[in-house]
Amino acid sequence: MIVVTRRLLVCAAGLAVIAFAQLSPLEAASHRSFAAHMVQHLLLMLVAAPLVVLGRANLLALGAFPPEWRPGVVRFGRRLRYARHPLATWLLFAAALWGWHLPGPYQAALASPWIHLTEHVSFFGTAVLWWSSVVGRRRLAHAPAMAFVFTTMLHAAWLAALLTFSPRVLYPFYAAHAIAGLTALQDQQLAGVLMWVPPAILYVGIIVVLFFQWFAAIDLRMRRTEAAGT
Repeated sequence: MIVVTRRLLVCAAGLAVIAFAQLSPLEAASHRSFAAHMVQHLLLMLVAAPLVVLGRANLLALGAFPPEWRPGVVRFGRRLRYARHPLATWLLFAAALWGWHLPGPYQAALASPWIHLTEHVSFFGTAVLWWSSVVGRRRLAHAPAMAFVFTTMLHAAWLAALLTFSPRVLYPFYAAHAIAGLTALQDQQLAGVLMWVPPAILYVGIIVVLFFQWFAAIDLRMRRTEAAGT
């Protein structure tokens, strides 16, 4: 009962973060500031997504369907098992991250509410798949998980560096809607730093935790082997 309550609270926290990202003044600010838009993306991908995975939102969603529908929903989910493969989740997350930050798709998302929503759904959806490989029920073993997180950190840092050090504004939309006191280029540089530093700290923290968990598991196995040999 305590575990179920904890999962409900964690899942509710994830949903609250989604609501804040999409329904708060941050949504309006994202059309005037690249940095505000980046905060939206980070909240969806690095806060809401892991909370939803840890809260086992898939079980809650399944319970919301009528009983007669649930076997069909489960069968449909099993057909998507290839999309849940760690390599597939890594590629999908990277494709969403890089693809939507190309000037064409990004500008289109700013100009159309429906494309903007599609962008956020794809960020959140691929992030949920990515986090499932790290903290989900069928997570990767410690060493592959560290490689999984490290390589994601690398390619995300490359994208952030491009945004931070670009000598020109990559998204002209923001040049026409810049907030007072901050040029479009400065706003872009701030967005690049936000995309670079906080995620890097999170990724490094995950790698450190995974390393110590791996070390502890190895130590436990050695102790058990020694105990069995005596």
